Amino acid sequence: HFERLIGMDRSFSPEAREDARARIPTPRASEAVLHRPHLRMELRAIVALADNAHTQLYSPDGWSAYLIPLRVYGFSDGVHVLLADAPNADLLGARLTHVNGRPVADVASALMRFTGGTDAWRRSSTDRLLSVPEFLYGAGLGEDPSRVTWRLDMNGETVERDFTVRTPPDDEPQPASARLLSPEPMEGQPADRRAFSPRGGVGMALTDFRLPFRRVWIGDSCTLFLQFKSNRDEDGFAIGPFIRETRQAMRARPPCNLILDMRWNGGGDYTLTERFFRDLPALVAPEGGIYILTG
Repeated sequence: HFERLIGMDRSFSPEAREDARARIPTPRASEAVLHRPHLRMELRAIVALADNAHTQLYSPDGWSAYLIPLRVYGFSDGVHVLLADAPNADLLGARLTHVNGRPVADVASALMRFTGGTDAWRRSSTDRLLSVPEFLYGAGLGEDPSRVTWRLDMNGETVERDFTVRTPPDDEPQPASARLLSPEPMEGQPADRRAFSPRGGVGMALTDFRLPFRRVWIGDSCTLFLQFKSNRDEDGFAIGPFIRETRQAMRARPPCNLILDMRWNGGGDYTLTERFFRDLPALVAPEGGIYILTG
């Protein structure tokens, strides 16, 4: 069945498809039975040969059953803890240096082959894998599918700690990597969860982070800040009415400058926003600037 699906997926190049078919474990090739974590990661590696972020291995029991109660995010200076349960709240902001005794850079590099797509997407996906002991074990980067050992740098002090997986309730939020950047509590978040918050607070782009679309005038200025985290309706927020209201607001008060923040736009249906984005220059005051944030 898996081999048939690969044959139908057009994102595989002819060479990648042949490579994928050659790597599919079958009873004909071996009598050995793969432990579930090893089978899971082997299938992920095969899917990643398509080198397409939209071609992924789906598992109905998902990530949550195997996560430890900490989440990390990769910055230019390393991977840092941004979410933790109360007993490990002292680690918030700490830099992760080793996973199961291996330098985190080596672990991240080894995990890159389990995700397809751009390097940025692969790195983002790798951040999540660091909190899933079963996946580390299946990738040959751990000895126990239910626990992981992290070594961290806390302002020059080295701390090593073991973490075990937990099975959270179905309604507990499992945030995407970008959501970790905002310390604002998530709906349904357990009471013992703590988020990292920088000393000076966070900038405007990271406030009201639950909103998929935002329109904010910056202070008393004539600069308008628009933020799109999605190109479709999300969780009760309709994109059509937001665009209509934004058009009306810009016609009534043409901004002298427009800042369009697309950094965390996860995609959707581009036909819902194409006309609006095309018309933006006409909605900005003459000689005004449009500044687009990406990355």
